[in-house]
Amino acid sequence: MDENNGLPDFSKMLEGVQQLQSEMQKAAERAKGIVAEAEAGAGLVKASANGEGAIISITVDPELAKPEDLDVLQDLVRAACNRALERAREKAQAEMQKAAGGLMPGGFPFGGS
Repeated sequence: MDENNGLPDFSKMLEGVQQLQSEMQKAAERAKGIVAEAEAGAGLVKASANGEGAIISITVDPELAKPEDLDVLQDLVRAACNRALERAREKAQAEMQKAAGGLMPGGFPFGGS
């Protein structure tokens, strides 16, 4: 800052922004590989979701596959899927935050309070 009459060094700021962009792109790629699992009904229904927000598998205990239990089964599948998606989002968000870690509160590696 001293060399520019008290003004910030914009070339360093640009380098910081480019570094952040690169790290965020890498984190987004890593987030795609995330798999999160969840269950409902004490493990009777299990679901897995990926970091892109897609359900990739659902497992249902055969005991629930009865016509009279259809309402319960549908509720448990929905609950397991929602939990798996939430966990996948949390893991993806953590990956992105890790990529931006140490880059000042505003997300840039220069100054800040």
